[in-house]
Amino acid sequence: MQMTENTPREQMQERSEDHCRIVENLCDIFTKIISKSKIKANSYTVVEKGNMSVCLQVTDYSGQKYLIKICTNDRLFAETFWRKNLYENKLNVPKSIYIDCSKKDIGYMYEILEFIEGIHINTSISEELQYSGAYLIGQELRRHHNIAVSGFESVDCDGRWTKKTWIETLQDYLGIRQRHKCALELFTQKEIDRIYDYAIHDKMMDIQNPKLIHGDVGYNNLIYTPEKDKIYFLDPGRIIGGDPIFDLAYASMPWAKGLFFRGIMDGYEKEKPLTSEEAHRFRKLRLICLVSNALGLYLKKREYNPFIEPARVMLEGI
Repeated sequence: MQMTENTPREQMQERSEDHCRIVENLCDIFTKIISKSKIKANSYTVVEKGNMSVCLQVTDYSGQKYLIKICTNDRLFAETFWRKNLYENKLNVPKSIYIDCSKKDIGYMYEILEFIEGIHINTSISEELQYSGAYLIGQELRRHHNIAVSGFESVDCDGRWTKKTWIETLQDYLGIRQRHKCALELFTQKEIDRIYDYAIHDKMMDIQNPKLIHGDVGYNNLIYTPEKDKIYFLDPGRIIGGDPIFDLAYASMPWAKGLFFRGIMDGYEKEKPLTSEEAHRFRKLRLICLVSNALGLYLKKREYNPFIEPARVMLEGI
């Protein structure tokens, strides 16, 4: 059995115990999944996708490629719900080949998807190609955000939405209450109060008609196929039901370099610009995303200044 490990061993210390256990037993897990799915393949390559899943790229004897996604928690329920809705609305997502949520085969949920050949929209490609791909992302996000859902945040194993309101979802995502001690190491209590007054305690933020959103619009979660001029949505975030403007705010984070965010906004606003209310919510959602990401990076002992500095600038302007 061949295996290519793309993740440095030292990075595994930041992963969950389940994540590490999956990686340590990949050969056995791979054999069981292949046997169950009847795909004729004997090798795989690890594709690192984060703390919540381990992904394998598999090629069968005919040359057909697949992606096996093994989840370390129950988020596969939400992801399959999200993907099913996009597929039914004729948006581009990888096709599901086989799925097992029983945890009987390997002790974890897993899904086999078609593997999409394409490129990520980042600064490693030309500015022209980056803008073209990002522009298409914006257009497709507009279609994505036309899909109405019946609840907020995510979907559990029984198909129930995990939050009752959008404000509750934002409070949980912001994470200050759960990580108040750490938050006080980055912000003063006065700044924290200002964050809540500005971004949470605003009646205009409490939307009542949730839409299906991606929740993690970034370089690695979108594949562009220039020859087909198509964008494929991959790996949604933890929030898939809520205010569509959240996706735009997340796409504007400091890691988005070059023409990524500009292209997305131009594509999104091709048919109509953001309304004044949407622009109002965008500014406040951007602050929430900046603060949440700064806190998360601080806890992981990673570089958080690119997030906290613009957050402070926004707070000073309030």
